[in-house]
Order: sequence, then structure tokens, then C-alpha cells
Amino acid sequence: MFVAGVPLLVILLCASTFGIDGGFSNLAPYTVEVFGVRMGARASGLGQAANGIGKILGPLSLALIAGTSNVVSPHATAEAVFPAILFLAFSMVLVGLSFTILGVETHGVPMSQGDDRQEVDEAAERQAIAR
Repeated sequence: MFVAGVPLLVILLCASTFGIDGGFSNLAPYTVEVFGVRMGARASGLGQAANGIGKILGPLSLALIAGTSNVVSPHATAEAVFPAILFLAFSMVLVGLSFTILGVETHGVPMSQGDDRQEVDEAAERQAIAR
């Protein structure tokens, strides 16, 4: 289908990218916020490692779905496009569910990092008194 001479698929991909890029802008600092200062570098490193693995496995998965022996430059057939789109849609549903179910809001909540439990309790008490 075409809308004003532009394929509807292109319009829908642009609309989805508008929302997806906003999620990516929140993802990079989110790992550091969840794990605090002491483990922030490890958390950020783990997040970037998962990002790198995803950048490899995503295109590789699409090449395997397309059924090509050339994973560097696969040529998709018309029959391979629909399963590939379903795979991408399923992956985005999993991402959305993970943010919905596993996402923890850490704004204004002190977090415990090992032995500093007493400091966290004191900060929580000060915050409760301030309210």
C-alpha cells in the first residue's frame, strides 16, 4: 500500500523509529542508575556487551531466517520477508515486556550496595522526615 506515493512500510518504520530512539536514549544511563556508583561501571559494561551481542545476533538471525548461505550479504526472497518481520516484532514485544515487567524506577530511592545498608536506612529516614 502507498500513502501519497510513499510505501506504508516506510511510514510505519519511521514512526516506530521515533519511539524506539527515545527508548535507546534512556537505556544507556539506566544501567548505571539501577546499580549505583560502586557497580556503575560494571553495569554499563554489561549493558554495552549485551548491546554488542545483539548487534551481531540480530542480523545473523535475519540471515538464517532468509535461508541464505551468505550471512555477510544475504539476499532476502519475498517468502523470507514475512518471517523476518515477525521475528523483529516478537523481539520488540520482548523488549517492551522487559521494560514493563522488569523496569524498576530508582528516582529518589537510595539503593544498598553491600555494607552501606546503615547509610541507606539513614538517608531513607531523612527523606521521609523531609516530606
